[in-house]
Amino acid sequence: MVANFEITKLKVNPNFQITFKRLLELTELEPDLDDDDELLNPSDYAVSVSIELLTQLYQALGQLFPLGFSNLESRGGINLIWTNQKFDKEVRIKVPVLPTLAGSLYYRKDNESELINNPSLDQVYQSLLWLSTDKVIY
Repeated sequence: MVANFEITKLKVNPNFQITFKRLLELTELEPDLDDDDELLNPSDYAVSVSIELLTQLYQALGQLFPLGFSNLESRGGINLIWTNQKFDKEVRIKVPVLPTLAGSLYYRKDNESELINNPSLDQVYQSLLWLSTDKVIY
């Protein structure tokens, strides 16, 4: 006898999908060949670490995952950015271009801010939970 299984669609948080798509779009940027000061694309290292970090955060946060965006750091690293305009808060994760360089976590509420070098996954997770509350700097 074969058991009946009900197949359901996976519900993926749209905030995660959009944030992940925005990250991948950095790898598809058309280079500005006239700009001598900026790198044209993120490093493979920065992309892979960013993908892994977003995936781990989504596994931990699930439907609480906030909408974010990313931009290219001038040396080829990636900045992952989340904001909450209602509470005037921002969280930024700097993913370095190379594993020999330090990453960082920056978070701000109003005019108060903190910077953590080489943050743990739990610190990043806690900062994203904090983003959606009206609490002051933790």
